[in-house]
Amino acid sequence: MTSIITSTKGECDIALGNVIGSNIFNILFILGISSFVSPMTIEPKLILDSIFMIIITILTYFFSVKEKDINKYESLTLIGIYLGYLTYLINT
Repeated sequence: MTSIITSTKGECDIALGNVIGSNIFNILFILGISSFVSPMTIEPKLILDSIFMIIITILTYFFSVKEKDINKYESLTLIGIYLGYLTYLINT
């Protein structure tokens, strides 16, 4: 919600920082603490998901660096990819 509100107010740098910061926190701190408390096993299916997410992260990076913004067509592409990914998760 913070990212949506700040984007509508024109403070896109706060929205982007919020998204990146929360992802870094979740990946490094929460996953680190969780695996410290109880070691985790990684299923091969998660490797495929991780590769997909890395590719999407690189795509988003190129969208944002190309013209220093993400336009409506690029955002629709990202939303479509997200909906496709959700469909993939539900069907597997």
